[in-house]
Order: sequence, then C-alpha cells, then structure tokens
Amino acid sequence: TGETVLVHGIGGGVSIAAVQMAAAAGARVIATSSCDTKLSKAKELGADVLVNYGSNDVTGAVMDATDWRGVDVVLDTVGAKTWPVNFEVARKGGRIVHCGVTSGPTAECNLSLLYWKQLSVLGSTMGNADEFRRLLALVARTGMEPVVDGVYDLAQAKEAQGRMEAGEQFGKIVLRCSS
Repeated sequence: TGETVLVHGIGGGVSIAAVQMAAAAGARVIATSSCDTKLSKAKELGADVLVNYGSNDVTGAVMDATDWRGVDVVLDTVGAKTWPVNFEVARKGGRIVHCGVTSGPTAECNLSLLYWKQLSVLGSTMGNADEFRRLLALVARTGMEPVVDGVYDLAQAKEAQGRMEAGEQFGKIVLRCSS
C-alpha cells in the first residue's frame, strides 16, 4: 500500500498478526518492544524498523524513521502507556486503531493533536464477515500462519498465564484440553 504502520508491543498474537498482514499488504512496518529478541523475530515476520522502547524514545525514533512525516496507521494493543505517543507520531490525516489495554484502560492525550492533525481513531475488537473473508484470502495467498509461543496442558494454565503476564511470550499461548 505504500503506507507506514506502527505496531506497538510486538510479542502478542494480535501485534504479530498485524506485522504479518501489514507487510503482506506492502506497508512499511515499524515495530516496538522492550526485548531485542522479540524485535529480531518481528524483523523475520516483515517489520522494517525496530524500536526498543526500553532504550529509545519511541516518538523520536518513529519520527526519524519517517523523515518527521509520521506514520499513516498506528495499531495499539498496549493502551495507557502508548496512547499519548500515538497522537504524536500519527501523520496529519493518519489513523489510530486501538484494540487492547495491556498497560491499562485509562489514558491521557493531547486532544489538540486529534483535531489539529485531523486524525481518525477507531476502537476495534474484530472485523465483519466480509473483512474476515478477505483475511482468509490473504492467509491463503501468502501462506501466513499464526505464531504459537507454546502449548501447555490445562494443568499448566497458571504457568502459561504467568508467562503471558510477564510479557515473555512471542505469539499465542495455547492450552491443550486432554480428554
């Protein structure tokens, strides 16, 4: 598409799928994480620019990577911590898609950036039936597969939950129910 997409918090299933889909659509993808290993894996999945938010200023890095234009689309599954950044790095006329609150549901932002930049903000939990069909066509065309971090027996659910809460996973965590 020629657009630049910022995906916050690479490691979760939604952010990983977003990198894969944006790359497949021809977008330039910027991915953030505090873990260099996760960023390396994001590069393998199609991310073009990697920003470690533990050691870098995300706003500065993203603006530098876009020659101070900003990104066309922000996909945010993180929430409170990244919300203010979204408004700073989105270009004029850009879009912010929000679908998660791993860092908390309550956030502040500079509202003047919302109207000054003429941004569109969309909350999303899932697409409609037509969008799902198009996703399936993309998967069939590209061979894209979900990334699974690990498979745990149901008895290991506490361990799996702990891994997720610690942010150690890269991809989906699957619980296996034995019969």
